[in-house]
Amino acid sequence: MFQVLNPLDAICDKPRVEAICVSQLRNAKKVDESILQERPDVKIFLPFRFLFYKPEELFKANTYNRFLA
Repeated sequence: MFQVLNPLDAICDKPRVEAICVSQLRNAKKVDESILQERPDVKIFLPFRFLFYKPEELFKANTYNRFLA
């Protein structure tokens, strides 16, 4: 019998034989307790912003190759 990882029906509140949810996964090795501290050693901030383009800037007429699917 097979098991599904992270099933699409998302029924994870009870143990199941045919499926394993991501929240039910456990580590096979012992974890160093010092890395489980509440505060991180380093914080990395990733700045982002939204760029708004006009359709004319992104798409140019008659410049695309034709593909058959």
